[in-house]
Amino acid sequence: MLFDLLNQIVLLIVTYLAFWARAAARSEGASAWALLPIVGKRLCNPCLIALYGAGALAVSGLPVPPAVAALAAPLCAANAPLALLALGIVLDLQLPRRAIADVAAVLGTRFSISLGLGAFVAATLQSALSTETLAVVLAAMTAPVPMLTLTYSQEFGCDLGLAAAIVNASIVLSFSILCALVHLSTAAPLALAPASAVAAIAMGVIGGAGRVAQRKFMTAPAPTSTRAAAGPAACAARMPRAARARAAPRSSQLRALPRAATARLAVRLSARCSGTAPATRAPASAVRIMRKTCAQVLMRVRA
Repeated sequence: MLFDLLNQIVLLIVTYLAFWARAAARSEGASAWALLPIVGKRLCNPCLIALYGAGALAVSGLPVPPAVAALAAPLCAANAPLALLALGIVLDLQLPRRAIADVAAVLGTRFSISLGLGAFVAATLQSALSTETLAVVLAAMTAPVPMLTLTYSQEFGCDLGLAAAIVNASIVLSFSILCALVHLSTAAPLALAPASAVAAIAMGVIGGAGRVAQRKFMTAPAPTSTRAAAGPAACAARMPRAARARAAPRSSQLRALPRAATARLAVRLSARCSGTAPATRAPASAVRIMRKTCAQVLMRVRA
């Protein structure tokens, strides 16, 4: 129960306050006094209330009331299938290419630290703890990123797509580590500590490679800005000759094609604006404006 209590406090209070502090750093109107109602609201979460009640029963030595036990029994039985159903709904194995560097940096750093701590615990407490207990401790240290990260990311305006990619990748990685821990705990219990250390080093290398890739992406110019800075002439030079001929009509066509149509349209517009009968010729300025407008529209349509 102590593990569940600390886990819920970290997820529901500490992690939420970390997101809040990050959002408050980007805004100017946030103050430290706003934390008081937030912490009070988080402490009244139903998950923590259930742990408060379980702790009170454990300290007092009172048994669980039969009505509560009868109500909680089917909920406990449905916990595992509901968790698997939620995992299947959220899990998406298609990782966006733009998020690979960010996911590698975040998960590499996270799992290198957790596996390093696990290797230290396994090396120092292997004689005091049983193999099953040690495997459970290592599995808890390498748990995936909680799904509450998606809720917090949406609430505080963070990158929801990146958060989903991190959660999905951490689920796959944590499941792989869990399978390896189960195999080592039964086949070679003494190899838990060195295997965790090697895995920590490997994840640290992956995290470092992800951070290097992040810096390259940050310093590299964006494709859209590069294309805009190059101008239409450079973009047209990269086009095939046939496509360039279709997209850029000849100047003589632009001069001759809209001339008669623009003249008639200018006559009608000037007559409608003045309220008089249509004249035979339009003002030269109106003809020039209409011809320029039609030429621009024609270029856009043909492009």
